[in-house]
Amino acid sequence: MKNLPRKHQVELHAYWPREAFSVAPSQGLEEERLRDFKKIEIEIKASKVQASLMIKWIFPIVFIVLLMMTIMYYRAFRKHTTLKKVYPKDHRLYEPPMDLPPMVLAEAIYSTSLEEISPLNKKKFCKFSFERLIQATLLDLVDRGHLSIFQGEEEPWIKIISEKGLSNFEKECLRMTLSTKKEIALSDLFLEYQVSSTLFHGAKEADEQHIREFGLHLKRSFERRLERMQSCVRDKVKILRLPSYYRPLTDKESSLVNGMKVCSAITGLIGLLVFYYSLRTRGYFSLPLLSLGLIGLLASALVYFVTRGPSRDGVLNEEGAEAYYLWTSFENMLRDIAHLDKAELESIVLWNRLLVYATLYGYAKKVNKIMKLHNIQLENETMNLYVSCGWDKQFHISAAHINQYTSVANTASTFSVSSGSGSSGGGFSGGGGGGSIGAF
Repeated sequence: MKNLPRKHQVELHAYWPREAFSVAPSQGLEEERLRDFKKIEIEIKASKVQASLMIKWIFPIVFIVLLMMTIMYYRAFRKHTTLKKVYPKDHRLYEPPMDLPPMVLAEAIYSTSLEEISPLNKKKFCKFSFERLIQATLLDLVDRGHLSIFQGEEEPWIKIISEKGLSNFEKECLRMTLSTKKEIALSDLFLEYQVSSTLFHGAKEADEQHIREFGLHLKRSFERRLERMQSCVRDKVKILRLPSYYRPLTDKESSLVNGMKVCSAITGLIGLLVFYYSLRTRGYFSLPLLSLGLIGLLASALVYFVTRGPSRDGVLNEEGAEAYYLWTSFENMLRDIAHLDKAELESIVLWNRLLVYATLYGYAKKVNKIMKLHNIQLENETMNLYVSCGWDKQFHISAAHINQYTSVANTASTFSVSSGSGSSGGGFSGGGGGGSIGAF
């Protein structure tokens, strides 16, 4: 009994000859049950053999087949969605293929919308971050002479020079970042959405409703602004008559996607369930089942990430693939700009546009360093000052504050005292022309 597994059910099977009960009083025992008893024993033994066969061979083989089908579906999907024309991967382009505003570039070429990269969206798997897109858009307006950046007493300030000729999405961007102000300190970007985590400190049960309403108001205000901006961006794409660079998935391609998802999900979930069942009920640790279950979950996650974009946005058509290749070549140049020789650097003419797009792609630091090193001067004095004073880092930090503001607003929208923290008082402001909203 000492060697029996813990926390497992134990069944004892035995029989005695009827002669053993001959001197005992009648107990109502049925006659000739030995045959039935042996039959039950045979069935129990057969069921154990079948269960062992299922766990050790049948289920692993089925799961291996499902994983192979996932791979087959994926290869077929790639074959259907990959264009025959192959573009070189490491090609460089030394000027932007098109002069597009950053938000239009993100929408048209990369099919990236503001809602997808919103700080409120926790499932962001896009090429650009929200703060970089905002920073690049504002720098684009500086380059075009609509904004200026100057040194204040303690930090840089940003000022509206003229809104004449701006697109509607650019005006919405100014309202989002500068509110109704004509000039603002760089650290005060997104003034209308500024809120501190001290909002929850010392809050009482009576404050819950007020905090939730404020957080919900802030969230909805931000989401509505993004929706308007994105709608205006799409209108701008139509005004510029940019072609559609993406096509929707065909029915066959959608079926292949669904097949990958089903096969990988069944392998992952059912595999781990069968492994758990065999371990709990029979004490059998099946390494193949555990491995296949984990591989299935991994495959399911990979399938999700690989097909998420095509399922949502479609796949590149021939014209889109060429445009994407050109912008990728331009990005390659930005990535490798520190390693370009003198002749290659001299071939670059539009350094001002280079700086805007480098900000969007995340290579602003490299471009700033090269411009300083080679004393490259621009016609726009504000852009020269931006480079020489190294304001890129401050600009990025200020733009990234929106992540904190929206996080606090999101928490506030579902706030309860039990989830709050801190003990000191706090508050929040509405910014812009709204004045103070309240304090706790």
